[in-house]
Amino acid sequence: YGRGFDFVSTFENMPESLQGWFMDMFRYGHDSDAAQIVRVILRPDGVFSKREVFSSAKGSSFIATLAEADPEGTLALIEHTVGRWSPKEIMDFETNRQNIVWALEKIAVWRPTFVRAIRMLARLALGENSNYSNNATGTLLGLFRIGQEYAATEASPPERLPALLEMFQASDNALKRLGLKVAEAALQTSGGLRIVGAEYQGIKERANLWRPKTCGEWWAEYRRYWDCLVNGTRNWDDELRKD
Repeated sequence: YGRGFDFVSTFENMPESLQGWFMDMFRYGHDSDAAQIVRVILRPDGVFSKREVFSSAKGSSFIATLAEADPEGTLALIEHTVGRWSPKEIMDFETNRQNIVWALEKIAVWRPTFVRAIRMLARLALGENSNYSNNATGTLLGLFRIGQEYAATEASPPERLPALLEMFQASDNALKRLGLKVAEAALQTSGGLRIVGAEYQGIKERANLWRPKTCGEWWAEYRRYWDCLVNGTRNWDDELRKD
């Protein structure tokens, strides 16, 4: 409908039975005039400025869809909301939180947004209130797995490492302990099974997930993370190091 398309007016006047289909179509809007509309929708002072819209079933599901059309814009919105919430607000965010986790999982697929997406997943993981294996904590740990597409991200292990270092160097002991879980997940040498999905987004080509070129490179990355674990925790106090 062009750049002058009024999303809010159209959505509000649309039969409810069509709203789900209409929102789902935006996953294909990353490379067209629709991209302009997506940017407007994702503005912090736009339709998601109201907490009840962001946290609703329809709103949070739409955010997960928009993550495929505009990962950067969607991440900026989540940083503006979840990134500013208090620990209690994050803990109280139960219903529909999984949609935000899925959005961040899609965003973390891409190199430029990996580290920032991990920061938001870590915030949700610190206030974890879900028992699903693909909750914020499980998704966060899975994104650090090393191996043949064990993790659904284009970011190489060295490109992921700054996010882990941030956890080790944090003043919050809970975040440091989360870093230990991340390091443990990265150093696992068996398994590697994951649910296929995040690498397929809209009409984009399948994401080029990281793969080691040789077995030597593969094991070198394990060594890199082992060194990070040893050096990153060297100056922790004795009580924390017991963990």
